[in-house]
Amino acid sequence: MYTKIDYPIEYFPPEVQKPVLEIQKGTQAPPEMVGATLLSALSLACQGAVMIKHPDGRMSPVSLFVNIIAPSGERKTGVYYKVFKPFFDFEKIAKKEYSSQLKDYQAEYASWKAVHKVLLKRVSKNAEMNLDLSSVNEALKHHQTQKPEPPRLPKIIYTDATPGAILKGLSENLPAAGLMLDEGGVFYRGYGSKNLPVYNQAWDGVSIEVERKDHTLIIENCRFGVLLMVQPEEFDHYLNRHGEHAFGSGFFPRCLITGVTSTQGKRDNRAALNVNTEVIERFYQRITSLLELMLKNEPPRILSLSTEAQQRLTEFQNSLEPRMVHDSGLHSALPSILSKVPENAVRIAALFHQFCGYEEDEISLTLVQSAIKIMSYHYQQVTDVVISAFGKPEVDAGTLYYWLCTGSLNKNGLCINANRTEVQRKAIPVYLRDGYRLDKALEVLVEDGRVSMYSQRNGNGTISKVINIHRQ
Repeated sequence: MYTKIDYPIEYFPPEVQKPVLEIQKGTQAPPEMVGATLLSALSLACQGAVMIKHPDGRMSPVSLFVNIIAPSGERKTGVYYKVFKPFFDFEKIAKKEYSSQLKDYQAEYASWKAVHKVLLKRVSKNAEMNLDLSSVNEALKHHQTQKPEPPRLPKIIYTDATPGAILKGLSENLPAAGLMLDEGGVFYRGYGSKNLPVYNQAWDGVSIEVERKDHTLIIENCRFGVLLMVQPEEFDHYLNRHGEHAFGSGFFPRCLITGVTSTQGKRDNRAALNVNTEVIERFYQRITSLLELMLKNEPPRILSLSTEAQQRLTEFQNSLEPRMVHDSGLHSALPSILSKVPENAVRIAALFHQFCGYEEDEISLTLVQSAIKIMSYHYQQVTDVVISAFGKPEVDAGTLYYWLCTGSLNKNGLCINANRTEVQRKAIPVYLRDGYRLDKALEVLVEDGRVSMYSQRNGNGTISKVINIHRQ
């Protein structure tokens, strides 16, 4: 499904690259999985305390949506719990503090409520006696301003939650959190994927207002990230049923999508004995300090691009314009995906800047160049997903013809006839093994005169379809 491109780990700054390499060494999981998961962790830790200011004055968050597509046995769960350990530990400690704060709040609220009842009785009594209400009304108004606020539950990670439950949590608890799943099939099979526009709003960082029958939920300064680690079968099933909607709604165009290079059969588990635990511990400590900063609920730090970085981003954006025209010929969804690539690149650069602890508020040219390289990788990955799922017959035909002339059936250019069943079994890319897509591609090739088809009776009486290749 995916073009084989080495994961661009060399473009991560050392402070991020080192924990990626050590966690990858310890888990022996694919590097794409570890790197993308770590980016998601940086987003979750930083999004509540950092904003990006663009030259036009627009403000955007640093939240990321990440989709990692990996078969069973690639150690998704191991990577997930290794990377997110500081978040789970932080939530555990913070919830204990929350329990203590909740008890204090309940006592203060009980006291406040008792005084409130007394004041209401005074209002009622004065009204019955036709006495002046101004003084007691003022006392009631003042008392209302003293109503204690309940503490916010430090809920950072949501797992198997519906969009409604997430919105309620963001409204009542921390407004900066994330849906993090090492089994993303739960999202794609369940209610999580039923309201994709809500996730788009969260990615954009706009205020969200949800009308309910008996109340209204308002979430100001929403910051929300997504990590979905999903098996290919689950992802393909969702694409077949709802993929056009997910791309058309804008959800997938906002996502960093990656497949993985399998490490099964190539693992050296002895390497886990040589993991530099100090590197991982420093990573954990930095994540914890960022989470503590987020809990302070102070105004966010505003980052912008340096002059050189902004010039490089503009050059990159300009280079994408002609590619949008070209890639629209591959699939209509690709231009909208490409349009989000610069924004995600800026977010990654900002995350690197914040995580590495740079004091200045301008993001450097180096970090933007690195982020562009990383996003170029992810765009190639999502392009492969789109083409494999929704590729046009004309594009498939070109790919199929090239494989027929040069692939495993080629036989040094001597292959002229190929059994259709054998082609379906061996075709590369593997999406051409889908019978429907293969036949549509063959129809185009027949129409173009690049192949012809005929039936051949086998010795056992069965009929085979044969592809006659017209080499050009």
